[in-house]
Amino acid sequence: MAESNNHFDLLPVEVIEIIFGFLPDIASLRAAAITSKRLLAVTRGAKTMLITQVVVNHISPELMPEAWLALESERLRPNSIEQVDQFAETHFRNREANSRLITLAEGMAMERRHAAVEYFTAKCSNDAQQYLPFLGKLSEEHYGRSFPEYKTNLVADMTKTEHDRFARAFYLIEVCYKLLGFIYTPLLYGQDYGANGSSFLPMAKKSFTGWFSHSELEQMAVAHGYLYGLIETICEYQVSLVYHQCH
Repeated sequence: MAESNNHFDLLPVEVIEIIFGFLPDIASLRAAAITSKRLLAVTRGAKTMLITQVVVNHISPELMPEAWLALESERLRPNSIEQVDQFAETHFRNREANSRLITLAEGMAMERRHAAVEYFTAKCSNDAQQYLPFLGKLSEEHYGRSFPEYKTNLVADMTKTEHDRFARAFYLIEVCYKLLGFIYTPLLYGQDYGANGSSFLPMAKKSFTGWFSHSELEQMAVAHGYLYGLIETICEYQVSLVYHQCH
């Protein structure tokens, strides 16, 4: 490990910790830490605190409750409706970020998941903007008048509030899958789950969705519809590819 040629690593420990806490992600924190022995020692001395600060800044405080929900739902691996209800009662009634510090493994998992959420949020927004002119054309043909709000050059970028709403929706779709996957998977293969089989599914859906507001459910429906359409497109492409290979 080469010694640093600048005087950054000579700063007081408290100052270095503050600066490191504003780094964009864990990879940047690691890269900064190994630039000198002292910076590595400082990072190790406050490792969990720094990881927590970096992850919170990376994801944003507004989305941390959903990020924690996704992490906790992945750990749960439920196999009964009662476990889903208990999780919902514990985590949905007072939805807020966990106050404890974040470990390295947790932080890396949360950053990976957030990268996917950010990708789908941006992609969903871009696709919606591209669709608006087409929607405007259909509206003009149907109503016989112009709709300037659908013109491409008048479509505003997604605001921070709108972005967070969609990001939360994608997080909650992930939570829904983790909590209800134990029911969906057997049904996909035509198997019954438990004594009542598929009757568990509407019961679980009602139990899960009852914790969300109407606007949240609308956002989740949009996110779910987008993901469903994306998967459908991929499947159609793969079928087409196989067809052309066979012919």
